[in-house]
Order: sequence, then C-alpha cells, then structure tokens
Amino acid sequence: MNLGPGGIHTIGDTIEYRIAAPTAGSWTVWLRYATDMSKWNQPGVSGHMTLQVDDDAAAPLENLPNTGGFGTFRWSRSTSLEIPAGEHTLRWKNVKGGGLSLDAMVLALDSDYVPAEKLWPEAGSRVLVVQGEDVTRFAAKDGSLPGRIRAAIWLSGDGAGIENLTVSGTPQVGYGVVIAAADPLGWIRGCRVEGCRIADLESKDVDISAIRLMRAEDATVRGNELWGRTPLYLSGVRHSNLSNNRLVPVTRFGGTTRFTEAGKTAWPSSAAREKQRAGIARLPSWARSWNSTSFATR
Repeated sequence: MNLGPGGIHTIGDTIEYRIAAPTAGSWTVWLRYATDMSKWNQPGVSGHMTLQVDDDAAAPLENLPNTGGFGTFRWSRSTSLEIPAGEHTLRWKNVKGGGLSLDAMVLALDSDYVPAEKLWPEAGSRVLVVQGEDVTRFAAKDGSLPGRIRAAIWLSGDGAGIENLTVSGTPQVGYGVVIAAADPLGWIRGCRVEGCRIADLESKDVDISAIRLMRAEDATVRGNELWGRTPLYLSGVRHSNLSNNRLVPVTRFGGTTRFTEAGKTAWPSSAAREKQRAGIARLPSWARSWNSTSFATR
C-alpha cells in the first residue's frame, strides 16, 4: 500500500497491465494516486493521463487534483471503460505531462462502489484490483518502480549451473543471472553458465547486467551471448574461466554502457586485484559487441 510507479511525468510515459474481466460491462475506474503540482502553478493532473483497453479509444483520467504531496495518497473516481469479458491489456499513458505516484487502480462494475481508505479493496467477480507496480511493460523516461531489482536466475549453491537457456527479464528484473552465495560475505565455488543467451532485461537500474559474479571462485562463464548496460559484472572473482562470450552493451534509457566492470561497489580491495589480473578494460560505448572474452582470473 502507498507504493507504486513514481517519476512518470514525461509526455509519452506508458505503463501496461494485464487484467481479466469476468463479465463484460461498463467498469468504473478508481485511481489511488498522489501528486502535488502546485510548485508549477497547476491544480493537479486531471486530463493529463489516459487509460486504454487493448486498442480501443483512450479515456482521459479526470478528477485528479493535488493531494498535498507525492506521498499523500487518495482514491479518486476518474473514468469508466467498456471492457469485454476475458483477458486484456490495460494501458496508462501520460499525454500532457505532469507527475503522480500511482499506487493502485480499482475497476468496479457497480457504479456506486467506493473503495475504503483504510481497508484494502478485495478483488471479486465485480471488482478488479490492479497494483501499480504489477506492470507488464514500463516505458518511462524518468520513472521508477518500487522494490529491489530482482534477478531472473540466482545461482547460490556451490556447483550450481545452467546451460543452453534463453533468459529474459521484465521491468522488475535487472539482472539475468546472479552468481553469489546466500551469505553476503561468503564465497561461492564451481558455478557455471554455458551456451546461454541473456537479453531483454528491462529494468532502469544503472547497473543492469546479464551476468553478475559476486565473490565467485572456480566459476565458468563460457560461450554465452550477453546483453545489458554492463553485460558482465565482476566483484571478487578468482580462479575462474570467462571465455568465448559475446558481450553486447546496450541501454534503453540513456547513459553510459560498458562491456565489463569489476568491483564498482562491493568488496573493492579484492575486486581491484582481480581487475588487474584479468586485464579488464572499459571500451567505448559506440562499439556494438565484443566477440571474444578470452581471459581468465588466476
């Protein structure tokens, strides 16, 4: 509660959700939101955003006055949508600029339904509850989602490994594969990632990585295709074989890309030594890919 996408103030920012309507009909839409545009001499963001079902006409979201702050949430009845029974894409879009924090939406078949302020609404056959952060697509220039960035796969036990997999992400997944012990101060040994393609990681985290090795020993990362802002991130890696990988540095939201990075934050002394031994160098962002990572830590 009181958590959701924030910083969604740029014209064109778009968020998509997946809903399943049990019954066709006219669904009243309530938004739980927070905003304060008084600094910009605006009374709120009424009519600045739209809501759309699939490819139907977009409906303006009205009745969104200032609430007193971007952390001061309230419910507001904003529009109604004709929704057929079945699964649909629900698309929120900023069309005029101006920001809000979007905690949740409630879609109700009963026009006189009013969500309570203190008790969270319960979903049912005539009420749909959409959490603001449960997105299927998040395209926002300065926006952010709450919670920690997650990994698609976490190898946390000695000897764990994957091979010949395709791994992709969601707006909440910023890391493809993390190789790290469950104990943040422990070492992990003998893990391997071979023959995998790891791409389409959508989080806006600045360190979005296809593979992250954290205090890893005797690891094998070989024959993979790795896409990300930093495709391969190393922090405290030793006695490991990192060879014949294709690294493709890409970013969807601007900023600097880099092929590999060692020890940006965690365990700097160990990581610095490994960086020197492995001969890792940052390459210019205009380069598209690096087809050979034939180096090994010792």
